[in-house]
Amino acid sequence: MYKVGFNGGGTLIEVCDVSVMEAFFLLIRDHATTLSEAELALVGDRLYRRYVRLEDAEATRLVLASIRQSFSELPVAMLDGRLPERDRVENPLSNTDGTLASAFSKHFDAIERCLECAEVNLRHFSGKPEFDYKYEPVVVIRSEMPGFMLDKRVSLSAYDDLDGPPFWLRHKVSRKA
Repeated sequence: MYKVGFNGGGTLIEVCDVSVMEAFFLLIRDHATTLSEAELALVGDRLYRRYVRLEDAEATRLVLASIRQSFSELPVAMLDGRLPERDRVENPLSNTDGTLASAFSKHFDAIERCLECAEVNLRHFSGKPEFDYKYEPVVVIRSEMPGFMLDKRVSLSAYDDLDGPPFWLRHKVSRKA
């Protein structure tokens, strides 16, 4: 299995195996019952399948804080049956205080850090024409070489036009075939 993480603003943070990332987003979908459709789309479509647009950064941050709060009331046992046996044994998700918020704290922290880096870099470099800097959105991406380098070349328009599974998940899907 390969590793994935979050990338944004020139920062890559490797988080976990692809199956754990899948479980993270499935749990959000299944247990973020207090979110509106628009709020859930920020995480369930924009972050999961595409990228976090600059205009959505603050709203995404607020939605993730709400999800994290919701996860603080859910036991880590909710992961049972969602991860392959190998991932349950080798993954540090079980070394937590017993809540999903604790189990996925690295995910939440990595997203926040990448959002912050994306915003800081944009403020710092966009005012300098010699850099020709453009916003580097937060995206889920393969974090190991050479996958990272290949995924980094995917254009934002390809993400916008995406139909089917996210790019970071397509390699797992193709391995099953």
